[in-house]
Order: sequence, then C-alpha cells, then structure tokens
Amino acid sequence: MSFNALVLRVLIASPSDVKRQRNEIEHQINLWNKQFSETTGVILLPSRWEDDVVPEYDQNVADPQKLINEQLIKKCDILVGVFWTKLGTPTTTHGSGSLEEISLFAQEGKEILVYFVDDPIPQDLIDYDELPKVKKYKKEFGLKGIYAPYDTQSINNHLYKKVLKYKENLISGKCDDDPKEEQETVQVRNTIKIPIYREEAPYEKSLEQFINENELTDIEMLLLLYIKDKGDRKLGYRWKSEQTIERIKVWESTNNMKSDLSSDYDIAVQNLADRGILEVDELTGPGNVRSYALPIDKYNDLRNPKEAIKTQFKRVMKRYSTFISYASKNE
Repeated sequence: MSFNALVLRVLIASPSDVKRQRNEIEHQINLWNKQFSETTGVILLPSRWEDDVVPEYDQNVADPQKLINEQLIKKCDILVGVFWTKLGTPTTTHGSGSLEEISLFAQEGKEILVYFVDDPIPQDLIDYDELPKVKKYKKEFGLKGIYAPYDTQSINNHLYKKVLKYKENLISGKCDDDPKEEQETVQVRNTIKIPIYREEAPYEKSLEQFINENELTDIEMLLLLYIKDKGDRKLGYRWKSEQTIERIKVWESTNNMKSDLSSDYDIAVQNLADRGILEVDELTGPGNVRSYALPIDKYNDLRNPKEAIKTQFKRVMKRYSTFISYASKNE
C-alpha cells in the first residue's frame, strides 16, 4: 500500500577522517526509513556535499564554503555531525566547513546531532596540531549543547526522537517552515524498497573481508564460530539475551572453552551490529532492539569458509579452548 510522507533532509557534516562513519550514518538513515517511515509518515533523505553539491562558480564569492551553504544548508532540516582526529579545512569565518554548517544550523534553530568518535587513533593519523582543536571544540560545544559518543544504534534512536520533535513543532506552529511550500511530500509504494535511498550501505564488506583483514575481535570471532557450529543465526539482545547466552554456555562447556563469549555476549553482538554484519531482526519499540540476525547470505559464507577463515577460527579456538582437538572439527 502507498502512503503520504513528509521528506526531511539530513545533512551529514564531518571532516575527511571519518569517511567510514559518514557511510555508516547514511546506512543508519536508510535502516531508519525501512523501520519507521510508514509509522511516522516521515522519510529521511541523507544529504552529503560530495553527492549533492553541483559545480558552481561565482567570482564575487571569496570562500567556496558559501556556495556549499547556499546549496545545502537552506534545504536541509536535520544535521548529523561527527568528529574524530580533526575539525577539517578552515573557512574565512570558522575553524572548518563542518563547524560553519553547525553554526548556521544553530542560528536557524534547526535540529543538530553531534558525535565524537572515541576509537583509538592510529599513529599515522595523529595530528598534534589538530587534536587540541578537536578537544577545545568538544569542550566549547558541551557548554552550549549536548554531544554524544559516536554509536550507530544511538544515532538511529536519536533520529527517531528528533523526527517526533519536528512533527510536534510543526503541528504546534513552532516550525517557521510552511510544509506546503518548503517541505517535500511524496507518495511511497513498497516501503521496503523506497527508491530515494540506496538499498545497501555503500561501504558494506563481505564477511570474508572482515575476517581476512583482521578487523574482528576474538570475541566477535567466537560469536561467529558459535553461529556456524549451532546454526543459531538469530540472537537475542539486552533483556532477550538470556536464552541465547544459556545456549552459548552449553556450547562453551561442551567444547571445554572459557566463558569469555557468554560473559561479553552483548558487547560482541553490538560490535557485529555496528559493523553491519548483523541486522535488526525484531524491535520492541523505536530504537529498542529485541534481537539481531546474521543475514542468510553471510550465514551461507560462514557455513562454507575458505581456508584462510578456517585458519583464523583455529587461532581463536586455540586461545580460548583447552580442547586441542577442536580445531580438527573445523577443517
């Protein structure tokens, strides 16, 4: 069935060092549309300067950022900003283009979400001039607003709350925009395949790539090995995790393994979900995940691993298991 929906544009603002996070944010917006667009009557349209800014030249403009502002700031309704090791390239008026975009959004009273990445910084990315600037801006922003640690699931939940707030303001007349003139309303068919966003995350990797590039922690590898052995690809989360953890404990005991996976189960699940390896299976409410699942294509890859992946599984099992002959089961 088709339905009418209000389109809100979400500007993703950040410097170049968080390309992966920018892609993840866009993916979360796409997931949000699948989960909530029909119930809220709102579709979120991700907007990025590299995708949406068209070439333009104005000899009277001294700063190209002004051209970006003209094309993006006016038409976007929500801003999601993310920072890690640097603020970005300075403009004529602000410490970076991203800071200028956030400032303009604040001046216009539009919704803003700002996140700071807490991941360890590789040695080759450390810029001793830029890091103090990021810390200073983080402190300054905290005096006027609220930021959050970067977390993909939190972004999904925060966007839901921002949409509800936007709709409340629209109904009460607090929004300056006239929805008939400023906002786009579209009729949507087949909501699982809304044509205005990409179906898949542009950064999505195969399970084999994640494992071969050593991006997964040992606990994450153990969870994948459990799924492979038991065929249990649907995993309870938070208050629904108890049954899954009990099954994992039996698996650990049967294979003479330490209890690391059952102890750190929620962390392993969240990490795999953040990487896009697990997908949301059930929700108890907006942003509240009841269970995750390993997609069937990744599960099929897991059931028939290549030699390099088998080697990785053997390494992990040797570390966490005293049952030495276990490795032979996975050859």
